[in-house]
Amino acid sequence: MRKDVHLNFGWQFLADVEESSIGLIDWANEAHVVDIPHTVKELPCNNFDERSYQYLSAYRKTLEPSLFTGVSHARLRFEGVMVSCKVFVNQTLVAHNVSGYLPFEVDILPYVHPDEPSELVVLVDSGENPEIPPFGHVVDFLAFGGIYREVCLTMLDHVYVKNARIVTELHHPKPGSDRLSATSAKVHADLYLNHSGTPGQEITLDLQVNDQNGNTIHQETFIRTLSDAPEEVCSHTLNINHSKVEYWCPDQPTLYTLVIRLSDNERADSELLDTVALRFGFRTVAFRPDGFYLNGERVKLIGLNRHQSYPFVGYAMPESAQTRDAELVKFELGCNCVRSAHYPPSPHFLNRCDEIGLLVFNEIPGWQHIGKDPVWQQRTLDNVRGMIERDWNHPSVFIWGVRINESTDCHELYKATNALAKRLDPGRPTGGVRCIANSELLEDVYTFNDFSHTGRNAPLQQRQQVAGAKVPYLITEHCGHMFPTKTSDTQSRLLEHALRHARVINKALSSHEYSGAIGWGMADYNTHEDFGSGDRICYHGVLDMFREPKYAAAVYASQQDRHPVMELAGNMKNGDYDGAQFGALWVFTNCDSIRLYKNDQYLQTFYPDSQGFPHLLHPPVILDDFIGDQIARHESFSSRDSESIRQLFSAINRKGLDGLNLWEKARMLWLLRKNGLSIQDGIGLFAKYIGNWGDASASYRLEGYRNGQCVIRKTRGKSRQTMLEVKADNVCLTHRHTYDVTRVSIRCLDEDEMVRQYASDPVQIEVSDGLLLIGPALRSLSAGQTAFWVRTTGVSGQKTVTVTSARFKAQTITLQVQCHNPTLLSA
Repeated sequence: MRKDVHLNFGWQFLADVEESSIGLIDWANEAHVVDIPHTVKELPCNNFDERSYQYLSAYRKTLEPSLFTGVSHARLRFEGVMVSCKVFVNQTLVAHNVSGYLPFEVDILPYVHPDEPSELVVLVDSGENPEIPPFGHVVDFLAFGGIYREVCLTMLDHVYVKNARIVTELHHPKPGSDRLSATSAKVHADLYLNHSGTPGQEITLDLQVNDQNGNTIHQETFIRTLSDAPEEVCSHTLNINHSKVEYWCPDQPTLYTLVIRLSDNERADSELLDTVALRFGFRTVAFRPDGFYLNGERVKLIGLNRHQSYPFVGYAMPESAQTRDAELVKFELGCNCVRSAHYPPSPHFLNRCDEIGLLVFNEIPGWQHIGKDPVWQQRTLDNVRGMIERDWNHPSVFIWGVRINESTDCHELYKATNALAKRLDPGRPTGGVRCIANSELLEDVYTFNDFSHTGRNAPLQQRQQVAGAKVPYLITEHCGHMFPTKTSDTQSRLLEHALRHARVINKALSSHEYSGAIGWGMADYNTHEDFGSGDRICYHGVLDMFREPKYAAAVYASQQDRHPVMELAGNMKNGDYDGAQFGALWVFTNCDSIRLYKNDQYLQTFYPDSQGFPHLLHPPVILDDFIGDQIARHESFSSRDSESIRQLFSAINRKGLDGLNLWEKARMLWLLRKNGLSIQDGIGLFAKYIGNWGDASASYRLEGYRNGQCVIRKTRGKSRQTMLEVKADNVCLTHRHTYDVTRVSIRCLDEDEMVRQYASDPVQIEVSDGLLLIGPALRSLSAGQTAFWVRTTGVSGQKTVTVTSARFKAQTITLQVQCHNPTLLSA
């Protein structure tokens, strides 16, 4: 019977070793104890040498003989080891893996000692080997070394399920109908069986389909006679009552579970040999020249690209961090899709995408370079197979990326990768991300990185310009390196960064020729010295490396309706603007209207800019009048002159005095003379109602309305107070198969909860026993904020995180840790 033994705690680790000297290592005195996921070297956030971690490292673990009692197979599975590795059991080489982004496994039962502990050693090479994709040339990201995904040892009987492919089939009353209305549903299950039993042996297969509540909606049992081959595929089709089927979609991601049970008919009471539970969903996906269709309905894909890297530890983050990123993209950024650039993501990430309804573009490892060596190209084909066979049951995966990102055409290779994908999974579309026009299209979708927008031209090229034909077309990257933006940049640059994303999304929504647009990217990331900003960071994200937002994040967040969003792209502090004038302020919001108040007096109601962004679900709102009827109420001008002066002052505020045309300047002079005012009087009047110079009480309030109700309020005042906010994403941590983490953000805020962008205070972080801080304990705020992660060590109870600084009162938050595996403690 199947039993999983998780091997993520208590590994001995030694960095920078020689393979020839592994047998001479004094593990007890030279190594230190680590837990998985693990990086071979923690790094600074920036300004480091990426060669500093590219060496050989050794991991060692002892396996007790009791683990292997009464089992027929002991399959050791590594979910991800970067870049390549060799696995030794009792000094015998049992596996050599060269695909750092995909799992591999090996049966180690033949190599273990039956009566004494066995030694498991993993030699990890973190060097960028040119014989292994994506390497061979410099890539625009870093592949951080280590056993960075989990390790598990699975004990199995002589017959077991190695894998299973689940394909759902939905029948329609009207073939080709735009809307899906199924009259029947089927589940096709291809079971990949491994066995070392006697040929001709009979086994019973019980297949059970359960809904999300655990209720069985269908069950079938049949007998299979095993062949003399060690591996075989057993296929079976289940006819499901369509009235019990709900479709998987972003708004309602309904999941089902196929439970597979194998029993031995030749043993007493049909003894159970294996049980496997696999999740899946009922849904159809298709790309057509007029867009992407999910369950027969056209859906516009709007999303972001994601790298799986984190500050300090690179790729080495456990389940909770991976699932948090999925939730961030879906719920906080409001996207309906994500691209796993440029490699298959963590299974935890995909599992969470299945659960929350986030569509995934899944892609093989690669970046521009195609190795000429047949071995390199065969490994690319192996990556296609590995990715699809690992992920084919995830309903969130809507397309396979079977081409090296931004590579040139390579007919034979891409003909082979596409054919392999179609053979393994005929029902899913394929794509290959390009940056070249009129490329040979061997896949189903012309997927294209369009970086043509410079801020002054059309946001996207036309499909005909790029693909040269009326074919399915998807924008897979935009913005990015064309306008790198840091959280510490000026407000005007942060705003332009946001507007570029808004323009591209608006354009993608304008025509069915675009299936959608996936922006570059979700968060800033570490990269080679050849890219980024010279400090080993690409500042291309709508979030920074710590997942803190830039203005552009609000462009995406404002396009959803789950919760109100009203992000003002500006701090309304006079000295931060040219001429001490706000100009027009942009608000990224999903509100129907915004009411603006100054010193609690109503000024004006503003509405979304549907003319500038006609295709956005929620266009931004432009605040371009900070006067309202104040002049009419407080000055002695006629109502007509008051309105004329208001309009002219608003124009000066938007474009400056030099920006006025001749007619506007003449009208201003005429109004002043008509009312007996000098030019200096006019300047004073402008300062009074626009500049707020010397006004000790100037405070603004914004109220966002939806369906006539105020749903969100924000104020912008004089910022006389300064405070430190310390907040954890999750205050309840669970230490189970591996350690758990949570992100903790630090923000310097004023009394209006606005981040004080220029704060750069050093802060000291302390954690109580039972927690470990990831990264340095002493760091500085950047653009008024920073964040960090803490992890569990296997000790239950209440734990604390305290942040102190010279200027602020110490802030302490409490985390609750539950340990479900207290015997597996880390050192």
